[in-house]
Amino acid sequence: MVSSAANNDGSPWNPLWAHDETLGPNILPVGLKCAGLAGLFAGGVYAAGSRQIKGLGGKMMVAGTAAYLHPSLGFGHGQIANWMGDRAMWKIYGTSLLANGIGAAVFYKILKA
Repeated sequence: MVSSAANNDGSPWNPLWAHDETLGPNILPVGLKCAGLAGLFAGGVYAAGSRQIKGLGGKMMVAGTAAYLHPSLGFGHGQIANWMGDRAMWKIYGTSLLANGIGAAVFYKILKA
């Protein structure tokens, strides 16, 4: 247990884990992932109660998904960096910026519709 914590090995998909070298304090990605999961759940419950996915429940689910995926994919230290392996950091940061930028644009378009 101690050796895995010392190595900072963890899953970016775990909502209670953040890499030690993330931008800002570790509580930001952890809080955003937890809030995203809560929004996804609350939106699902609201949509089920209103019996339609359009409207507030659907928007809550889209926003919750976006809030969870952004820190999970990460900017240099998330799942994208794990997928890319031992590549140059500029390639990892560029890919992270591209993926998160495209995702932000797509989620924005969905929320504005």
